[in-house]
Amino acid sequence: MKRNLLLFLLSVCFFLPDFAATGQYNFIRVDGESGLSNSHVKSIIQDSYGFIWLGTRNGLNRYDGVSMKLYNCYDETLQHGNQVISALFEDNHRQLWIGTDDGVYIQDLATGKFSFMIFQSLLISSLNSYAFLLFISCKLNRICISIYQNTNS
Repeated sequence: MKRNLLLFLLSVCFFLPDFAATGQYNFIRVDGESGLSNSHVKSIIQDSYGFIWLGTRNGLNRYDGVSMKLYNCYDETLQHGNQVISALFEDNHRQLWIGTDDGVYIQDLATGKFSFMIFQSLLISSLNSYAFLLFISCKLNRICISIYQNTNS
């Protein structure tokens, strides 16, 4: 009896993980042939609409599960843009914060419009010559930003 129980438990432990894992995950290869602007992906986020955003060294890409759309990270009012995307974050107002090698842009996900953020700080004379690596949602509806000095500017 103990032997049968042991054989049953061993067979369950052996076959169950394989059975349970089947069909749980579905991987799709997304590359240049499917419209990705660059294979060097620096940041990935899924927004509140369900789209997957990929920040690359050559632009901002939105994947809807079927096709890829490339966005030009460019503020038309200020005539300022940068396509080296290093950080992505969606805030509570459905705005996508985009960290680049030349500053921060905010894209209104409802309209698709980009706005370049001009920062001033008491500690740093201008944050606009810094590359942005990480956005973190902090307390009191604030966004904390991790930066490093961009020596290429």
